[in-house]
Amino acid sequence: EDYFTRALAILHKVAPDSYTVAMTLSNLGAVYQDRWDLVQAETYYRQAISILRVKAPRSPIVPGLEFNLGGVMFDSGKYPEAERLFRLALDEQRKFGSETTELAARLHGLAAAVGHRGNLAEAEGIYRRALSLQQKLAPAGLDIASTLHDFGDLEAQRARSCRETKSGIRAASTRPFCACYLDAILWG
Repeated sequence: EDYFTRALAILHKVAPDSYTVAMTLSNLGAVYQDRWDLVQAETYYRQAISILRVKAPRSPIVPGLEFNLGGVMFDSGKYPEAERLFRLALDEQRKFGSETTELAARLHGLAAAVGHRGNLAEAEGIYRRALSLQQKLAPAGLDIASTLHDFGDLEAQRARSCRETKSGIRAASTRPFCACYLDAILWG
């Protein structure tokens, strides 16, 4: 953090609003995000995005920063803003390729935000797309395990939601959540 802060002080004097300033702000955002100082992380990410929108609007770094900012909003419990940022990052990421690991990560983040907002059916579809892409690009990758974990959380949330209504009890009993269910989703 100290090195980034010192570098930023120099850069603000010699090259304000430069690409290098934006990348230093992004690095500071990541440092503060890792420390769970989400307010400071948000500030740095927003500043970096603002500069890059002017200096390098077509840069593939912009969707990554929007995704990181979406993660900060998600961790802050600001799910509508996280969803908006994840959708924005996803739309921009598609400009750089439709089958990339970055796109799969964006889908995963969006599915989590959509699920937290209670749109379980939409979240399921997005998780399925993320898993399909992850299996194609990195079949033994850790990203698959992470997506499966979050998909499992979604299914548990769906089961709880079903049990809360009288008619839902029957639905939950016909579609129980278990590892076998996720295996069926993934492998047919």
